Amino acid sequence: MDIIDATPPSDFPQLVIIMDKELAKRHPAKLFYLRVARPEGGANHVDLDHAVTPVDARQMALAKGYEPTHWMEVQDMAPHRFY
Repeated sequence: MDIIDATPPSDFPQLVIIMDKELAKRHPAKLFYLRVARPEGGANHVDLDHAVTPVDARQMALAKGYEPTHWMEVQDMAPHRFY
């Protein structure tokens, strides 16, 4: 078994919308969620159920009081900035 270090780099954005296609195969409404970095380390997540696109997910996050700056797919190496 290989150990994988999934710790994001120190410059990783604090609020990132994550698209998880594997999770959506099991739970179709859960394609997107918001990753919220905690100051002490680690992260929490906020469900963005029924979002279809990253823009939909961002609008849902904004409606919940968050201001995500980036989005990414789970397997991507770098988040994409919203413009």
